[in-house]
Amino acid sequence: MADDPSSLLEQFRRIVKKKYGNFISAWRQDMDEDGDMELSFKEFCHACTKVSFDGDVLALWKEMDKDGDSGISLVEIDRDSGEALIRFKEFCYEEFGGPVGMWETIDPKKTTRVSRAHFVSGVMAHGFGEAGGTEHMASLVFDGFQGEGSTGYVTLSNFIFIEENPFKRRLMLNPEDPSVLKAAKLRKAKEARSARELKKMRAAKAEFRDFLQSKFGNLVRAWRRAIDVNGDILVTKARLCQVARQLGFRGDLRTLWRAVDRDESGYTSLEEIDFPSGQAIAQFRAEGVEMVEHRIRYNHVPVEWRQKPMQYIFSLMDEKNLRKVTMAEFFRASKRLGFTCPLRPVFHGLDLMGA
Repeated sequence: MADDPSSLLEQFRRIVKKKYGNFISAWRQDMDEDGDMELSFKEFCHACTKVSFDGDVLALWKEMDKDGDSGISLVEIDRDSGEALIRFKEFCYEEFGGPVGMWETIDPKKTTRVSRAHFVSGVMAHGFGEAGGTEHMASLVFDGFQGEGSTGYVTLSNFIFIEENPFKRRLMLNPEDPSVLKAAKLRKAKEARSARELKKMRAAKAEFRDFLQSKFGNLVRAWRRAIDVNGDILVTKARLCQVARQLGFRGDLRTLWRAVDRDESGYTSLEEIDFPSGQAIAQFRAEGVEMVEHRIRYNHVPVEWRQKPMQYIFSLMDEKNLRKVTMAEFFRASKRLGFTCPLRPVFHGLDLMGA
């Protein structure tokens, strides 16, 4: 009789936990060979051999790869450990550019190693909590990145597993190499320039946001009444600068544009000026389009409404046929119709005159 797949997974987890102490340690030492945060079937077979798993490998693979994407992440082996590792790696890159920057921040005195308490408090104090992490996640990461033998400390070299930059990997392995030190000095100077530029960009964007708020009451109304008057969603540098000058904005337009065109696409959007509001409006539109498509599919409304879904949504809200709805009416109708996005920025986007 074949082994029950769920029991195979529990057997595998027990073997891994007994040999390595925790799942992150096993993952970085003997599972994820190329560091891409996912196991191919070949890597998975190698991992089973390394951990001395002697069960049905193919059945175990199928049990873990339930989404059928031909890859297994640590989340599929142990959800808590997988989510902690993913969140920590994202935190390192989004906040510090990678593990080297993270380490330099939590170990400013260059002690070369830090304890569990120091590590957990350090990452939490520098934004891990704001990035969605918890002290429990930080503790799981600490356990997983300790050297062999559970030393009670972590060092910079322990984090080489999540470093994607080849030069920084060399720095982590050979911090005293003269060529590496010289390159590191140049890198720090470049990063300092980048930090100063980022600070200027943030200041320019904040100044422009404050200016628009004072002129129009909120950023969504400013975007629709003054910047994207045709509803094109995207605007060019020339258009944004023209509007800013016409409105009397006296800030640094060149730096402002770099701040709102971070992907260097040549365009900016409401989301790059006011991300939460832009996301809310995009979600409201997507949910509205989906609702109209559903009603057309089941012959509840004529197919012509497909070309103007938002007008159809408004007609459902305007029960008194006054061609206008109050904020309270808009909120009630939106909830009744099943919208799940934040509603206030959407209302402000529709209320162009601030009435």
